[in-house]
Formats: sequence, C-alpha cells, structure tokens
Amino acid sequence: MAVILATLGDTATCLQYYDRAIEINKELGDNLELTRNYLNKSIVLQNSGRYNEAKSLNLKALKLSKSTGSYLDHGEAAIEYACLLHKTGHTDSCYFYLNTVLLDTAFQGYKPILKDAYTQIAVCLLEEKKLNQAFDYAQKAYDMSKEAEDKEDESTASKILYKIYLQRGNYQKALKFYRHHKELMEQIQNMSNQKEILTREYQKLLLLQKEKDSLNASLAEEQSKKELLEKDLEITKSRNQIFYLSGAGIFALIVIFLLYRNNKQKQKDKEVILSQKEEITVERDKANENYLIAEEKKIQLQERNKEILDSIKYAKRLQEAVLPPQKLVKEWLTNSFIIYKPKEIVSGDFYWMETTTIKDSDKSTNITFFAAADCTGHGVPGAMVSVICAGALNRAVNEYKLSDVGEILNKVSEIVVESFKQSGERVADGMDIALCGLDIGRKKLFFTGANNPLWVITSENKLNTESTYKSFNLEDHPNRFLHEIKGTKQHIGLNDNQKEFQTSEVQLQPGDGIFVFSDGLADQFGGSRGKKFKYQQFREILIENFDQNMDQLRDIINEKFESWKGDMEQVDDICVIGVKINGKERNNFTKREIEVLEYLLEGLPSKLIADKMHISVHTVDTYRRRLLAKTNTYNTTELINYCKRKEIV
Repeated sequence: MAVILATLGDTATCLQYYDRAIEINKELGDNLELTRNYLNKSIVLQNSGRYNEAKSLNLKALKLSKSTGSYLDHGEAAIEYACLLHKTGHTDSCYFYLNTVLLDTAFQGYKPILKDAYTQIAVCLLEEKKLNQAFDYAQKAYDMSKEAEDKEDESTASKILYKIYLQRGNYQKALKFYRHHKELMEQIQNMSNQKEILTREYQKLLLLQKEKDSLNASLAEEQSKKELLEKDLEITKSRNQIFYLSGAGIFALIVIFLLYRNNKQKQKDKEVILSQKEEITVERDKANENYLIAEEKKIQLQERNKEILDSIKYAKRLQEAVLPPQKLVKEWLTNSFIIYKPKEIVSGDFYWMETTTIKDSDKSTNITFFAAADCTGHGVPGAMVSVICAGALNRAVNEYKLSDVGEILNKVSEIVVESFKQSGERVADGMDIALCGLDIGRKKLFFTGANNPLWVITSENKLNTESTYKSFNLEDHPNRFLHEIKGTKQHIGLNDNQKEFQTSEVQLQPGDGIFVFSDGLADQFGGSRGKKFKYQQFREILIENFDQNMDQLRDIINEKFESWKGDMEQVDDICVIGVKINGKERNNFTKREIEVLEYLLEGLPSKLIADKMHISVHTVDTYRRRLLAKTNTYNTTELINYCKRKEIV
C-alpha cells in the first residue's frame, strides 16, 4: 500500500503505511523486512526534502542490514546514505560510504549495487573537478549499464562522460556522448509516450464498452418492462376467467415452488460455505507452514551468526596473546600510555614491545623497542596480517639478533614478503609502522618508520638530531615544541621500488615526550560537519595538555576522540603510544624494583629477598636482571654504586 501511495503522490498517507509496516515487523522480529521498510521510507523522505529524517532512517537500515548479513540491502543503504551526505554537503563522508561498497569483496557479485556506487562517485568527483578519477568511475558505470541493457543508467553515465570530455576540451568525444545521451533519452521518452498512448487508447475502449453496456442494459430493461406489462394483462384476463376454478391449485403450486427454491438455495449456500471453509483451512495451513519455515531459517541464521561471532571472539583472545601485556610495558616504560581501540572485535592495528642488550664501545647497553603498527585492512583480515607482522618483528630481534631499528624493518619486510609468497599469488598486504628503540639510561632514541612518523615534544625549538625534521608550535604555549621526523615513504611488504629503511638517532632530555601512532585517530569522521579529526587537532591536544601526567593525557585524548566521533561509526582501528622521559632516574623503576634494590643494598641474597617480599626466587632474579638492564651495569656491585651515585637509593 505504501508503494502504491508513493506512486500516486500521496506522501503523507504513504509514510503512515510505512510506519504501520515498521511496527508489525518489529513485533515479528523480521529484521530483513524491517531493513527494507527503513530504506524505502528514507527514500520517500529524501524525495520530499526531509534529509535529516531520511539520514536517521538510513543509518538504522545500514546497521540492521549489516547485522542480518544482507549484503544487497547493506549496499543499497550505503549508496542511499552516501547520496544524502552528498546532497547535504558532507562530501568526505560520502566518499567513505561509497568506497565501503567498492572495497568490500562481498559486493563484487552485485553489479547493480556497484554500478550505482560508480555513478555516484563519478558525480561527486566531477563536481570537485577531479576529471581523471571521475572519468574512470563514469566509464565503469557506462560499461556496466550497457552490459545490463539499462538505458536510463546508460544515459546518466553518458551525460557524465559528456561533461568530463567537455571540461577536458575534447569536443569531439563530448559531442559523441552528448548525442548518445540524447538518443537514449529519446528512446526512453518514446517508450514512455507509447505507454501513455496505449493507456489512453485502453481507457477510451473501456469508456466505449461502458457506454455500450449501459445502452444494452437500458434496452433490456425497457423490453423487460414491456414483456411484463403484456404478461400482466394476459394474466389478468385469464385470472378473471378461471379465478374460481384454479385459484386453489395455483396457490398450492406457488407454495410448493417457493419451498423447493428455498431448499435449493440452502443447499447452494451450504456448498459455498463448505468450499470457503476448505479454502480457509488450506490457506491457514500454508501460512502456518511458511511461518514455521521462516522461523527455522531465522534460527539457523542466528546460530550461524553466533558461531561466527564465537570464532571471532576466540580469535581476539589469540590476538591479545600476541600483544605485550600493558603491565609489562609499564615495568619497562614507567611513564607511558597506550590507547588501543579496535574498530571491530579483532584489529589490524597492534602495539609491540621487546627488549635486548647490545654492545656499544665494549659496554653492554639495554634497548627497549616499542612500536605502533597499522596492518592492511581491519577486522579478521587485518588481524591475520597483524599476527604475521608481529611474528616477523619478534624473529628479527630474537632470532636474527638485530638491534638497529632500520635493519630490523628491512628484515621484517623481507620476512613478510616471503610469508605471502608461499600462497603462489602476488599479495601486496603488509603494514605501516613507527618503530622506536629507547636507551633509557643514556636517554637516546633510535627511530625508523614505514609511512608513519615520530613526534617528539620538547621545551627546545631545535631537536638534537642529524635527521631532517619539521617543528610545530602554538602561540599559547611558546616554550613547547612538537618536532616530527617522517618515516620512509613505503610500507612493510611487497613494493615495486624497494628502499632501505634508515635509522634516525635523537638525544633526548628529561621531560621530553615520544609519540607514535596509526592513522585511525586522524581519519575518524565526526564533529558538527562530519569532517575528519586530522593530525592538526591531534598535535594541538598533545601540545596543550603535555604538562599532565601520561595517564591523564591518555584520558584527555580518549575524551576528545569520543566527543568528536559522537554517534558516527568508528572508521578504522586506533593505536597510540606515548612515552615521557623521566626527569629523575628513580622514576624509571617500579615500586617492586626499588624494593628489591633496597634489599640488595643491605647485602641480602635472592632467597632472603624472596622470603621478605613473599615472591619466588625466580621473580627476584627477574627484577635483578631488569635493574641491571635499565642501568647498563654488569653485576650487583656496579648496580648499587650506580644507584648511589645517581641518588636512586
């Protein structure tokens, strides 16, 4: 009814019927039909210029179609939502939803969905004068429309190509597509005119037939009246002649006839009622059977979704087992924070940490490695790539014994490429990463990156490094500077022109801050205009709040992000790592490490320390090794002397 009313132009009543359909489907729990109701109602609202109401319903359709696994409905909802965003001036968000359709392999079998997405992207790019990109998408839409013999979509694509060639100055091609567009429009109009002519002819025939039937009925009625009048006269004449002789017989015959006819009518009515009962019973049984089939399919779908969700949740546990515990990170980097926000249950982003000891001028030095990585994709595919890349980092440090961060990334890229080569196909997946090696004792930082940069916040307007960097500053904080060292412009994995990753060395000072991150935070859409968060806003937050401790700074970043995102969907995985260089060396150690250090100062062996602290001897030895690593000392005597000299104890 709603569809018919929309066709007739009765928008108000049409929306009432859609509301009734939505309530019924909510009661039935039929999310597939509910998705289509939301989508169709949003199209009616959009055609009426009620864009905000249409966007709200379209978002509901997007979420429902994703939960039910209906890719056709999800694709239509995404394209319609993108059109709404384009009409309301949110072009960046429009591209995001259209690219969601084009990049998701699940839509590759739905050519009408892809065709509509190509057409809408071409329209947006043409408005922004991006002619080359607009041409590629318009050509794809044109080819698919022609293949499907869809003249209306082919006409639309021809018009876009005509405008592109016209702006390029290729008037010959522009004229060709303009003529083709006009020819298609004329064909469509001719078909429409033919339908209209046939409809009018059919209506004329109906009207003539109606008039003919009316005339015949009138003649038949007059003839009937005439015949009745003649019969009445004849009966009256006969009745006067034989009234007394046949009155009783006629009366008896009339009574018998009426009884017979009444009985006959009752039999017919009974047969009709029985037939109707049988039809109702059959229809009821059929409806009940269809309901049971639908319920069975619904249960199967719910079970399948639960199995998939349980598998993904188990994959999350496996992925979390690969990540270093944040407690361990805090033991080595005491003044630090990690923000880790997967877009879905599992993540393509990950953080990584490892420690190693190297020889520097015949002296052992401990290096703490940490990194924020962003693998290709997100969700389950991204998580699979992240496991491979995290394993490659571990192998580079532990198996190949590499300590130079540039050499580590070169080896990681080699391992990742070899891992994907085993499939026999060209796989360009990999990761972007910012990798740091921190010498805590000497406050030296070693950095390399694949597409991702390093940010260092200091009180100095110059950074103590030989590497190229760019500086940022705010007027309200004239004595606080953010310095950026960019990574190499290539990702970890297969590249056409493979470059060597280089190591940048930075001498830090107490109070300096180190930040590495993926692009998920900056790419988040939100705010009052649906724009990206962007790196500029991220830099301002860090500079303005850098005097806070790291836990407070983490909470401020989280709060700003959630406020910006609002009700919009998170677009990508997020990973941010922040480390502040302690002014006092004592702050580089945990409370338990200081406690072990004080017992060592008393000259107690590991067994007595373990008894006093109620821990195992193995744990005491772990704390002792970590103390030696953080101070770059060889034995307990050197450790105690170093800690006294630095006033740690």
